[in-house]
Amino acid sequence: MRSHALTIFHEAVQSVQPHYLIPKYVARTAAGLQFGNTAFRHDEYRNLFVVGAGKASAAMARELEGIVGPQITDGVVVTKYEHALPLQYIQCREAGHPVPDEAGLRAGEEIVGLLKKAGAKDLVLALISGGASALLVDCPPGATLQDVRRVFSDLLACGADITEMNIVRKHLSPGIKGGQLANSAYPATLISFILSDVPGDALESIASGPTVPDPSTFADAWNILQQYGLHTRLPAPILQWMQQGLQQQIPDTPKPGDAVFGHTVNYLVGTNQIALQAAQEA
Repeated sequence: MRSHALTIFHEAVQSVQPHYLIPKYVARTAAGLQFGNTAFRHDEYRNLFVVGAGKASAAMARELEGIVGPQITDGVVVTKYEHALPLQYIQCREAGHPVPDEAGLRAGEEIVGLLKKAGAKDLVLALISGGASALLVDCPPGATLQDVRRVFSDLLACGADITEMNIVRKHLSPGIKGGQLANSAYPATLISFILSDVPGDALESIASGPTVPDPSTFADAWNILQQYGLHTRLPAPILQWMQQGLQQQIPDTPKPGDAVFGHTVNYLVGTNQIALQAAQEA
């Protein structure tokens, strides 16, 4: 019985490992590269940039390098401390999780800076997994990392679920979360491979949805803060930012139908359901 249980468990875990998942979506051909359902000839793109964040992002990057490594122009991924792996074509950074730190702030700046280099003839691959909400961080204008850390810590302690936490996080991120990473990559073609750790696998919730449209609003984020009594604990710069958002003095996150997603494809490559299916088969 114990042997059978261990076999079932290991099969479930194995089914959602990057070395098993990434080769299903990435291939190098004589004519060019294949990502998901789309093939790109060498003459159809100029540069291939890779960005990523999450606890599995280094492992995902390693598998990607094994397939298309020499084709990568530049890349940066950020994972949690002690999860980095040696990579040849992609820079691997480590940062704090579940509460963001200065290393995560620097990684966010580095990744956004890299995306700003991408043009209409370039390809960007994003490797996204659970944990990216804390590992890849930026701050509203006038706010400090300590301000953002305080809100993140309060969210973790108040009992909010992951979807609620990420709605708030998205509205404290002017350049990364809630589709803002796709905004930074535009007009390049952006292809994301996403590993889910969120029940229900809603793309806008996984890692705070950096490459997908965000249906939530500043009003939704404010209602969550009120629900858990956190609105009275917000640092002054965060409160000011939220009020500006509620009064529509600053743009909300990019919504479904926004032009920045016109060249974006998101692939959900790994989920709890896949693991459960493998366990059932075992």
